[in-house]
Amino acid sequence: MSDSDLEFWQGAATNGDLVFGETSGVFPTVDAYLTGTLPALSVAAHVGEFIRANFVATLPGPTLSGQVAYDNRLTRYMQGSRDAAHQTAVKERPSLAGAWGSPISRRIPTDVPWALGSCKGPDRDSSHNTAETTRTTRVASHQIADKLAASRASGMQTGILVRNTIGAKHQTAGHLNGKTIGQLMQVASLVREVLGVRWQTATSFHQLTAALVGASTFRIGKQSTVGRWQVALHLQAGAHPPDVTPPGHVCYTPSGDLVFTTQQTYSSSLLFRCDDDPDTPPPDPVIVVPVRKVYAVSNNVQLRRVSDNALIACDSASLSLDVDSWSWNFNASMPGSMLSLVQADEPVEVKLLVNGTEVRLLLESVSRDRVFGSSSLKVSGRGINAELDAPYAGVQTFGGYAEMGAQQLMDEVLQFNEIPLGWTVNWGIDDWLIPADVFNHQGTYITALNAICNAAGAYLQPGLATKTLSVKHRYPFAPWDWGTIAADIELPSDVVVQEGLQWVKKPDYTRVYVSGEGSGILGRVTRAGTAGDVLAPMVTDQLIVATNAARQRGRAILSDTGKQVRATLGLPVLEETGLILPGTFIEYQDGATTRRGITRSINVSLGFPNVWQSIEVETHV
Repeated sequence: MSDSDLEFWQGAATNGDLVFGETSGVFPTVDAYLTGTLPALSVAAHVGEFIRANFVATLPGPTLSGQVAYDNRLTRYMQGSRDAAHQTAVKERPSLAGAWGSPISRRIPTDVPWALGSCKGPDRDSSHNTAETTRTTRVASHQIADKLAASRASGMQTGILVRNTIGAKHQTAGHLNGKTIGQLMQVASLVREVLGVRWQTATSFHQLTAALVGASTFRIGKQSTVGRWQVALHLQAGAHPPDVTPPGHVCYTPSGDLVFTTQQTYSSSLLFRCDDDPDTPPPDPVIVVPVRKVYAVSNNVQLRRVSDNALIACDSASLSLDVDSWSWNFNASMPGSMLSLVQADEPVEVKLLVNGTEVRLLLESVSRDRVFGSSSLKVSGRGINAELDAPYAGVQTFGGYAEMGAQQLMDEVLQFNEIPLGWTVNWGIDDWLIPADVFNHQGTYITALNAICNAAGAYLQPGLATKTLSVKHRYPFAPWDWGTIAADIELPSDVVVQEGLQWVKKPDYTRVYVSGEGSGILGRVTRAGTAGDVLAPMVTDQLIVATNAARQRGRAILSDTGKQVRATLGLPVLEETGLILPGTFIEYQDGATTRRGITRSINVSLGFPNVWQSIEVETHV
């Protein structure tokens, strides 16, 4: 435009005033702010009930008053050119590259992530078009690899056959010209070198060989070897030698010492045992109480609270256990001043020490008798395994939901939500397999354990001071075999201060039928050497599902038969014997009569300082 051009931003007015503006064609603007105060709104309404309501009000229109001044006394300069912030571009001849355009054809490789190449001319432009196939090479992020002529290595591949030697841990040795020492292999060919192995078959040598086990003999004409565990032979090439079983542990060593297994039993027979076999431990020693003129015993009895080891004074106490009781029973009398030590919201755990033997108990009941000037307490309780019974354990349903052994089933019972209760079971009978869903019992932990034991003619015996339960058979040996069994304790009549004998006659049963329930078995148990013509009443139990269970239950029934003598023996708590628990095999010398039997009960009387134990022994005539 020329210097004389005039540009107006609005149409012509009725007067001759000239109004100039910016050369860009945009009239300048000025921000204006109006301030004012509207009249307050007031609403009056009467609401009879809660309803949703909308209030509409009309405000008066605002009014504006102002003054605008115009000063035309300004110098205006004319400009010949204009520069706009946003202008329309003119058409250019060179090619345009769009932001989303397809690439043009080039002679170099193009790397496009997800587009198809196209062949285009130089002037083609498109913002969003589908590219056509090009003749240039494309490199994609994910493409199918071409077959390479070079070798490929895989992490998991099948190895090719090589001609190298393959070494296995246990293989048949091949023919070697050198010296070979193998630990677990068979020699395929006899070589000229010496083969040294731990247990190989010896080759033939023309000399006398002495074996450790067995006697070598010299034969005229040819020297030979006679051994217990080796056979000499000449191997042919390519032949495998026979398997040779290494000799086991040699029991006796060259010694003139005589080692006996039992005490002298008024017989000329000599009984030996292996004196150096680590796998065969010697039998438990027999406790023999010797005959003395005087038996001196220093009794030491204490009753202490476990929590703080506080000593509890007692006037007298008693402790008892039998095969039909799964827990110790305790009763004591003590001064009334001990009330704070034995009474609490929970049962008080105490430990009773009797000549070095510790027994853990729970004091469950306390009563007080008071007369003028004095008071006394009577306390009773049970062993610590009372926590497995009411009122400490509730009644619940037990079952075997999978096939398992009886011992494993006991471990399952002693759990709560699959968490062990901290008790250990010492299994002392033959185990048997119980199918799933056979065992079903409702009761406490201890009643469920007793149900498993009773099925095989066994009983539970608590530990002394630990959380252990022992499963013992009522008759680990049948009474007719007791004469051949070594006793645990031999008691002379001299140490017994009190003796009581009771003769008992029971039916001479020789056969009994024991049966399971549902999926159980029917077992016929007969005493060996008899006709089995005297039948005992049939016994049924849900856990008699295997031969082991039926045989053990039948042995318990047939053993408690015939003529019996129940001997009650009172004696001190000796250092040699300690407390004689139920299940102990006793041999009692009653003058010229020897009685053998099993202890069925024990009762300990604690008179402070007098301590006596009374045991009941079941013997058979």
